[in-house]
Order: sequence, then C-alpha cells, then structure tokens
Amino acid sequence: MLTPKLRKSLISSAVALAFSSGAHAALISQYHFDEVAGPTAFDSAGSFNGTLSLTGATFVPGGISGNAISITQALGGFVNMGTSFPSFTSGDFSIVMWVNTTTTAIDTLALSKHKAGANNGYFFNINPTGGGGLANKASFYVSEFVSQSPTSTTSVNDGLWHQLVGVYTAGGTHSIYVDGLPLESTTISQTVTDLGAPFLIGGVREVAGTNNPESRYTGLIDEVQVYSHALTDGQITTLFLNPSVPEPGTLGLIGIGLLGCASRRRRAGKA
Repeated sequence: MLTPKLRKSLISSAVALAFSSGAHAALISQYHFDEVAGPTAFDSAGSFNGTLSLTGATFVPGGISGNAISITQALGGFVNMGTSFPSFTSGDFSIVMWVNTTTTAIDTLALSKHKAGANNGYFFNINPTGGGGLANKASFYVSEFVSQSPTSTTSVNDGLWHQLVGVYTAGGTHSIYVDGLPLESTTISQTVTDLGAPFLIGGVREVAGTNNPESRYTGLIDEVQVYSHALTDGQITTLFLNPSVPEPGTLGLIGIGLLGCASRRRRAGKA
C-alpha cells in the first residue's frame, strides 16, 4: 500500500516526467475502449477510429482503466483501424497496449499492421508464431524474421493485466518491455516494409483468399497508444503508472491515475 508520503513523491515525479519529456507531443493514436456499445472504437488522440467486427468484439467493463475491448477468436473478433494508419517506414515509433489473456494458442496476435506470409509491418504476438516467439511470452515484431524479434522473459497469459511496450529506433535497435522497466529484450532494427495491411487489434491480414482480416486473439485489450517517436524509460514508467494518459488536455490530471497504482501493479502481476 502507498503511504501518503510515497504517493506524493510518485505524483510529483510522474508529473515532472510527463511535462518535461513531452510524451504526448508525438502521440498518433489512443484507444481507451471506454465505449459501451456500437460498432466504433474512437481514437481520442488522432483520426484513426476503429470498426469492430460484426461478431467476436465487444466493449466490456473491467479494463485496466475503465472499459476494455473483448476479442474472441472463435467468433472472428477484431478491431480494424484501416490501411491508412502509419506504417513507420522511416523514423522511430513506439506502441503501448495492455493485454489480459489466458490463451496458449500459437499464432496469437494482439495487434498488427502486417500481411501474413512475408516480412513486413509490425505486430505484437503472444506464444510462438511464424518460426519465432515462445510459449506464454510476448514478442515485438518489426519487418524481420519472427525468430529475430525481441521476446519477453515475463509470461503474459496468466489472466492478469500486463502492459506491453514496443520501442523501435530506426537504424538502431528495437525492444520490448512488460509492466514497465526494465526492458526485457532488444535486437537490431530492420527497415520497415509496408505491404498495405490494415492496423488491427486482435487480428492480422491473411494472404490467402480475399485478403480479409482474420481474428488471432482471445482475451481483453485496453489502452492502446501509438507514438511517432521512441519512448524513454521515464515515459514508459509514467505510462505504466497511468495507463490512460498522456492525452492532449489530460496531463494536468496525471496524479489521479496514481491513486490506484498499487492495485494496478498487483493486477498486472507485480508486487
């Protein structure tokens, strides 16, 4: 439990980090999934609203912050943000998301902008896929052989909320973090190839047949954020303690999120 003194210190530090780092300045998209019903997941920071599949994708209570999106692979669930979403073929980028799943299925993709069958785009996978990844772990793939992707040491399919952060630096390295610091794995970055795949939550664009999106995830997803820069360690810490920020106009309230940081750490599997 946080003491008043520790809580005050954490709030002060988080506010200082948020304002000094400018984490919100390069925020491309943010999805709270706080809608109650309807076919649209609204992008609260950009212009890339998502469309829920006709079956297998619903808004539910019990997210890491507010509601969440529930995806069921057996029912064909996913959320489609379209093909115009940034491909990041040049420059740095970062992706943040929270997952809650117990799936042990191979080829589980929590998020993707990737056309299956070729090295292109980027995605977060859980469990083995495409010749890479590990059972129960998460990997951050960016236009490479999947076996080259940085893979977590923390298990993420235990039915608890876990924060996944992928940070890509063009011409440098790309890394995966689980539940804040420290980073869990890093590898050499490859150039990002774009084959026109849509940005999907809980799915991937298949090669065969009509090239329609295909569901690849079962579980809950919440608070997806995409940045056009490489997040720093301080920014990742801030986002772990405050899953629903930063967003334009809300950083001044960042301390509110710390009220529940101790409980979130327990829910995310950390003491």
